[in-house]
Amino acid sequence: MYNGAFVACPDPIDFRAYTVINLYKDDNAYALTGEASSVGSGDNYYLTDSVYFAQEKLEALSPAYGGSVTYGDRAEHCWNGDPKLANAYSRLHYDIQYLPVIWERIKATAPKGADLKSWRY
Repeated sequence: MYNGAFVACPDPIDFRAYTVINLYKDDNAYALTGEASSVGSGDNYYLTDSVYFAQEKLEALSPAYGGSVTYGDRAEHCWNGDPKLANAYSRLHYDIQYLPVIWERIKATAPKGADLKSWRY
């Protein structure tokens, strides 16, 4: 693959919103004390905010990362980005859904003269 990555089910890379705690600021990960805070909407592991933080970081890169992030409100963790279908079905057609996107990325970023035909079945 020429300069690209395709990811489903990313684990959080920003621990300010790891489930319902902030690993950097909360004193205790087992019992939150003080004022109650709203968890808000998210996936079933409450990792949505972590994904938003990661997306903000990626979009601030120079040069731009040129990717896309798709959200499903209250969707399962490992939601595969098809808001019209249930996650159980979406997982079954992940390859069909993303192979055209991956192929376009390879064509756009391959070095001049790269073999783009012999491996296609």
